[in-house]
Amino acid sequence: METFGPPTGAKELSWVGSLSCACIFVAAPAIVVLITNFGTSTVLASGVLCVTTGFVAASFATTYWHLYITVAVAGTERVDVDTDRRLVLASELSSPQSPPPTPTPTLTTASPAGPSLDFSLFKNLHYTLIFISTNLFALVYLVPILLTPTYATSVVGLPPSKGALMITIVSSVGIVSRIVIGHLADRYGTLNATILFM
Repeated sequence: METFGPPTGAKELSWVGSLSCACIFVAAPAIVVLITNFGTSTVLASGVLCVTTGFVAASFATTYWHLYITVAVAGTERVDVDTDRRLVLASELSSPQSPPPTPTPTLTTASPAGPSLDFSLFKNLHYTLIFISTNLFALVYLVPILLTPTYATSVVGLPPSKGALMITIVSSVGIVSRIVIGHLADRYGTLNATILFM
């Protein structure tokens, strides 16, 4: 907020992380198609290039909406934002990476013109509902999570340490709830558990 000036608030900045996570879910079907048609190494190398380009572009941002375009998740109040993004980039490029998991069911249709998506999966109501709910989850769930410390300090009047504690509490509840939801999904079905908790 200090870097981009008064028009920038916690609400505007929280969308950066939310959009980043949403892009992961939205891009997943296309990534499966690309891996199937071009192989894991090519897609992984392309992904590294895209992430690198995004971080470098984000380091030159002069207003918060530039971060929406680059979809960067980096920044801190204590370190210069530009330096922080470049440090994250350097860390990503220098750390050893484990091989990606083997792709699961493909969404491809063979075509001499190149890869294409098989939209027939969207005829399945269960698949369509899970696809929509997963994307809505990424867009709306993360905004309150990212705003929790700011809300606790600026609206409720708690000290910053208590505001930070709120994230710990929410994350701890998330760990327990994931286990509970997993058991309920095994017992009553994934779609039913998703609908119940969404």
